[in-house]
Amino acid sequence: MDVPINAHHIIYGRDEELRRIQRLLDRIRRGGGPALVIRGEAGAGKSTLLREAGSGAVLR
Repeated sequence: MDVPINAHHIIYGRDEELRRIQRLLDRIRRGGGPALVIRGEAGAGKSTLLREAGSGAVLR
């Protein structure tokens, strides 16, 4: 499944990563949780992935 961000961007093949980040954010909201490290090559979509995960966190 592709995750639409807005009319100009779609995240391809990052469903599992988004689910993992969202689970971590849920744990943090409940008062705990480990640190999150996002690594990857330049242009791999790290910022876009975090922006999308963060937008979902704000809506919750």
